[in-house]
Amino acid sequence: MSSEQSPSQRNNEVNISGSSVSKLQIAQGDGNFQQSQSIGTGAPAEELEPAQVIALLEKLTELLESSDIPDEQKKSAIRNIEAAKDVAHEEEPDKSFGASALQRLMKLVKSAEETLDAGTSFASKAKPILVQLLPWFGIALGL
Repeated sequence: MSSEQSPSQRNNEVNISGSSVSKLQIAQGDGNFQQSQSIGTGAPAEELEPAQVIALLEKLTELLESSDIPDEQKKSAIRNIEAAKDVAHEEEPDKSFGASALQRLMKLVKSAEETLDAGTSFASKAKPILVQLLPWFGIALGL
């Protein structure tokens, strides 16, 4: 038996970078023993089409307009939604710019929610929409 190991035997690490993983199975063994682990988050989410993103952003605008959030914060939030909509309209969208706009929107809503209860109903109604939108813009779900 040789004391020299192949690269796959010497290296017991797995590197995954540059992409997101929705399901993963890792197996490790030496011929006599095998250890495996499955990691999954369910079915991978389908990528939204730009028209779907725009429709969801329009729903956010409607919710915002009918909310009790103070007018100045509401106007600022709507500008951020419009910026995100502009990105979705682009042939090659700059999703990081849209992500920044949505992050500013979430900060505004959180601020309104903390200062008065006006944002609470908007936030609870907006959350299901944001859960669909944020991955398209490359934002991790931290709601």
